Amino acid sequence: MPKSAIRKAPKPAATAATAATTGAKAAKSPKTAASLEEKAAEAVVRQCIAQGKASFIIDELQKNEQAERVLHEWMQRAFRIKSPRVVTVLYISADSGPDGTFVHLPLNAQAIPGGAGAEIGVPRWLALLLKEHESGFASTMDHFDDPSDEKKKKVNKVLKEAYSTLGGPSFEWQEIDTAVEWAQDTLNSCTEELLMKVLHDLEVVDQSDLEENEMSAHEWYADNSADVDEVLNERFLTLFDPSELQKRALTKRQLESYRAGGIGVRPVATILVEEANWH
Repeated sequence: MPKSAIRKAPKPAATAATAATTGAKAAKSPKTAASLEEKAAEAVVRQCIAQGKASFIIDELQKNEQAERVLHEWMQRAFRIKSPRVVTVLYISADSGPDGTFVHLPLNAQAIPGGAGAEIGVPRWLALLLKEHESGFASTMDHFDDPSDEKKKKVNKVLKEAYSTLGGPSFEWQEIDTAVEWAQDTLNSCTEELLMKVLHDLEVVDQSDLEENEMSAHEWYADNSADVDEVLNERFLTLFDPSELQKRALTKRQLESYRAGGIGVRPVATILVEEANWH
């Protein structure tokens, strides 16, 4: 039989799934001109960096408005990651002389190795209360960079009424009762979870005790607020003492190390305490 008489069976039609898969592969396989240009540009940048031209690249980025904005945002993120968050404390002596104590306490306390329980930074119970306090301004301060006049007015109002020129929300405690009352108000309005964390850190009650008595943290606090106030009074007195503040503060060497590295501290709160009535 001649070859011309032999007919090949027709190939079955491709299914929709097969066609879609084939189409997807075909779409991915060829490299578009745009992707090739991007890879070429990336290669040039890497080559410039390898040749010590990083500063040239940064200079060029600053000449382009969009690139400069991206660079600025990146620098802000990098700065926030490196700069330590602190609570600035100004302890004014009764004589208002040079004996005042001015320190930066790291927001997150850390135990001193071999320090027999001693720690540097803000105690956890106070750090939690400070964070809760600032969260009350979040709905407004989240619009800090909003260009609208209405948002700017609201932000500026909060800054004027509640924030310090040294950074973060401002607290002026002329006597210890003021500090305790602030803590009371914050505890009364906070979540169950946060209240439990604070009470636990103050060492007044454990979660297991509440579960055993089938009580919520708020129920327990309502029944024992006087005892908690007494503990808060003692903790505030202990913390806001010049010698204790110095032990917990960033040292001059640490601050100089940050400054030399071009890193500044980030105050999350500023607390002013006057010694005269701090008893």
